[in-house]
Amino acid sequence: MNKIEILYKVARSYNTLNYEILKKIASKDIIYESQAVIKPLNGKRELGKYFRGKFKTIKESGQLVYAEIGFFCSCNIKDNIISVSDKAQVCIILAQGNKKNIVAYLLVGSDDSFVHRIDLCLIPPHSSILVGTDIFPS
Repeated sequence: MNKIEILYKVARSYNTLNYEILKKIASKDIIYESQAVIKPLNGKRELGKYFRGKFKTIKESGQLVYAEIGFFCSCNIKDNIISVSDKAQVCIILAQGNKKNIVAYLLVGSDDSFVHRIDLCLIPPHSSILVGTDIFPS
């Protein structure tokens, strides 16, 4: 596996609301941080408890999640002019309810074998620096 294949699996886990996909590629000491979680989740046990509950709640709500492979570019704003860096970081763009309703994005830290860190950012950046690919792994 490589980092892109791992990113696809994380996205697939969200798109299918199946924690078992993520569990297989999560390192034993994985860290999950979110602006919605008071303290970081450490390790597979905490991650599993959190995601099983989260995915169950989403299923019951009927508001499906759409996890899209995307890119996050840094930018500068000066005098109302946005300049975008040419250095992009691959990410997962999360939408809920429909594919256009972007609610968050994920930054995934991994090596070629395991996910070591997931950061959920609930405030999506300006649309000029968060670019989707229309790839929704399922």
